[in-house]
Amino acid sequence: MKSNFDGQKQEILALINDETRFKQTCFPSVFDLEKCIQACEENVKKTQECAQGLEKWIQTGEDFIKGEDFIDVEPEEE
Repeated sequence: MKSNFDGQKQEILALINDETRFKQTCFPSVFDLEKCIQACEENVKKTQECAQGLEKWIQTGEDFIKGEDFIDVEPEEE
């Protein structure tokens, strides 16, 4: 026995299986949300890279203050 909803079931299954079309149809703002999340992830990564660079500079400054990076150089004779 064929159901009156067979065509609709197939259409719904096709929609669900096509992830992009499913998102566009059922959650139109999901693409904007995904773009926003991706931008946030990229900004977090950049911030972490900057923080690591800053930590290196801070460590270099602390070492310099402690005198650990000084090299003894003989004065030039005239």
